[in-house]
Amino acid sequence: MPSADVAVKIARALDTTVEYLVTGQSASLSDEASDEKKRRLLHIYASLPEKQQALLLAVAEDIQKAL
Repeated sequence: MPSADVAVKIARALDTTVEYLVTGQSASLSDEASDEKKRRLLHIYASLPEKQQALLLAVAEDIQKAL
């Protein structure tokens, strides 16, 4: 087992976490960033009044259809 500082360097080079290197049970850093974006979007949506929530949902659906 490498020292902690070496494990961190390896994890960064592989775009993963030290936890994943040791246990195989964690998501990659890019997945964690994606999850944070989803949490931020959900927080914004939840903080809006109902009419604005419907508008945001309609805009998101329009963007999805355009892809």
